[in-house]
Amino acid sequence: MLTGTGSAGCLARPGGARPGPDGGGSLGPVDEQLFRDVMALFAAGVTVVTATGDHGEPYGLTVTSFCSVSLHPPMVLICVDPTANTINAIRRGGGFTVNFLRAGQRAISIRFSELQAGRYDGVSWSRPESPHAGPILDEVAAGGIECRVWREIPAGDHSVFIAEVERAWLTDGVPPLMHWNRRYFSLGDEVEEPG
Repeated sequence: MLTGTGSAGCLARPGGARPGPDGGGSLGPVDEQLFRDVMALFAAGVTVVTATGDHGEPYGLTVTSFCSVSLHPPMVLICVDPTANTINAIRRGGGFTVNFLRAGQRAISIRFSELQAGRYDGVSWSRPESPHAGPILDEVAAGGIECRVWREIPAGDHSVFIAEVERAWLTDGVPPLMHWNRRYFSLGDEVEEPG
């Protein structure tokens, strides 16, 4: 029986040995490129996490490492590279906004992941209601949440921010932008259950 997790999230047998692909034997350290390739197979929605600087200036970055944590109270988490310039705005402001990008907003995702300056040039945004949160990307988001940081946890080469949701909004009927295998997609048809 497999229990627990070993390094890099691999299932581990009691005593720490990790199973091979056929269930027996042991695997060596996980190759970095293989790990990236396997993680790319996990389809995810695309978010732009925003924060507000000390003088009201907007910060933001593209994040796919996002998930819901709790319903009571509503909590989420995001993972942020400590070298990203947005991380200091999140820390000092004590919060952030998660903007769920609409389908067709590939260019916005790329802009907030690759540009070092000018990320907000030509992008419509408004100030959040929460004093902790970041800008709301009005025209490119299908919905979003304003969050107050509850805890920051260092984890490997990233920081995990767990946060309480203070406000949420959505636009009905607007599909999200999806990311899978290093490419962008819109949602396809719903899969029907076999009759």
